Amino acid sequence: MAVGFKDKYHEELGKSSKYVAREAEAKALLVRNIGKYGVRVLEGDSSFVGVQGVVQGSPDTRFDFMLEYPVSPGRSLLLGYVEVTGDSEDSEFLYVLSEKIAKARRVDVPVWFLYFKDKQRKRYVIRAQTVVRYGTLVNWVPGERPYYRVPAAKAMSFRHWVLWFGDFVVMVNQGKWFEIKANLTRW
Repeated sequence: MAVGFKDKYHEELGKSSKYVAREAEAKALLVRNIGKYGVRVLEGDSSFVGVQGVVQGSPDTRFDFMLEYPVSPGRSLLLGYVEVTGDSEDSEFLYVLSEKIAKARRVDVPVWFLYFKDKQRKRYVIRAQTVVRYGTLVNWVPGERPYYRVPAAKAMSFRHWVLWFGDFVVMVNQGKWFEIKANLTRW
């Protein structure tokens, strides 16, 4: 029987602690930088975000964060999801677990991966479709499902993504949400 991703990832307390720290930093980055555009950064489900170790009962299509934009009193648009991941390698590749791409395919809004390159102290953002388009499936971690290995050059720096996101919000305000959404979710 195959070991589940979360079980394997959280086998070591150190890895689990790093995962929690990454999510906490990601939330702070998103709230500070995306929040200035009026976007609410919500935890996918606080029962499963920033919790050390495996949480039983985690829904299959849960993402770390949701980005909601209020369009009128009591009405918001779900602009997309952000999944936090990363590595501690000094390489020019990003690695995204194929399992995460599979769950991104099941939703009808954009999914971005906020990727932490710890040794290089860099933060990247890459859309799920870009991972598939430019990635190559590799067996990166023994005993786990395949990962997509993507050149970091195909991702945006976090700073550039924040600037792009500001333009994205302007287009949403101009009533172009459905057109933009169709382009961002095309596989």
